[in-house]
Amino acid sequence: MNETKHPLVEKQLAKLPQNWKEWLERWRVEDDPFTLLSLLHYGPEMPDSANFECRYEATILYLRLAKGYYDREQQFGKELGFDGKTNIFTCPRYTLGKTAFQTLCKHAFRKTESDRTPWESFVWDESLLKELIVFLVGDSLEVGTAEDEMHSLFCSAKDRYEEILREFCLGLAEFLIKMPFPSYSGEETKAQWTPVWRSHRKAVVKILWYLERLDMLIELKEKVDESILDSLRDLILYREIQVPVSPRSVKMVCRKPRDVRDILKIKDNGWFWHQGGCEISKAAYIYLGLTAGNE
Repeated sequence: MNETKHPLVEKQLAKLPQNWKEWLERWRVEDDPFTLLSLLHYGPEMPDSANFECRYEATILYLRLAKGYYDREQQFGKELGFDGKTNIFTCPRYTLGKTAFQTLCKHAFRKTESDRTPWESFVWDESLLKELIVFLVGDSLEVGTAEDEMHSLFCSAKDRYEEILREFCLGLAEFLIKMPFPSYSGEETKAQWTPVWRSHRKAVVKILWYLERLDMLIELKEKVDESILDSLRDLILYREIQVPVSPRSVKMVCRKPRDVRDILKIKDNGWFWHQGGCEISKAAYIYLGLTAGNE
């Protein structure tokens, strides 16, 4: 009886990348989507992936690759040639962006037994933290940037990857509000990192807005400063509000609220506005609670 060879033995296989440098060289020259997908999955398995410089360079690349994939018909589609007719789920670039995102969730954002605070790998590196913030809230911190798609990504939690991202972002937001230094930190360390972390508080408010977890600001009210309050007010007052012409009218008009209290007056009349599924009135109540009603 003739022995059948193992099907892999019959394959003439090319050599796998043996380190991050070889992986990166292969990534730069490849155009085949299947090969690129394989490389994305294999990247964190490089023998030198624990090396700080390799891990840093890989994380930056994956963040940039994953950025915007969720914004299917706007930013991502426009930049990558999506014409609005083709099913974007069959678009190789969309698939690659999503795979980069899922790989980040598995290897950088997920809590493990040995790492219960994965966001700390980002907050102690200024450039890495900046890249992370750009990935989460966009290049611009102006209110309204890509908010609907990111809000959907954060809040839908349709699969385990989005749940990992949600938990990661809650931990990141809490850290950047509390700014907890280790007990052994000296004044020089605090002086170095306090302004870095504080500079991202506008992004923190946007993240909590997307997560529909602005209540965290109430829980941590002793740590809430003017920069957080200003950012929250700007978000609340960003858009015009659609209201009926009269209480029984179906005709709508747009109205710019004068201040935060004005939104609650509209809500009390039975008219309120949703921002990506989050009632703006709830945000207004939180803001007024934090400012003791002095709006």
